[in-house]
Amino acid sequence: MKVYVKNFVKILAENKDLKRGELIGKYFSKVWNREQGVTVVDVTTAQDLDAEALVLLNGYIVKLLKADKIDIRQKIDKNILGGVIIRHGDAVYDGSLKTKIKNLKEVMVA
Repeated sequence: MKVYVKNFVKILAENKDLKRGELIGKYFSKVWNREQGVTVVDVTTAQDLDAEALVLLNGYIVKLLKADKIDIRQKIDKNILGGVIIRHGDAVYDGSLKTKIKNLKEVMVA
């Protein structure tokens, strides 16, 4: 595998296209995941999740998306206060405490 990557980078350098390497890598990753049946999901939480929470969340997302396998890309954002935000493609499942408080305020004011 190292030889392929080395040759690929060499070809990019020869063609003065090294700046396209990241874009090509992202595209390759997307195609690879699709071929392997892996669904990439962005998960935002207020704090880092422990192993047990990740296993439970993984199972929930597999059922939610009816996916065979998922790859969770976890992000930490303390501004959401708690809960979880799941992003897959254009879909957003917002179970954050910040959004729940905002929605509650809207209901109480109305």
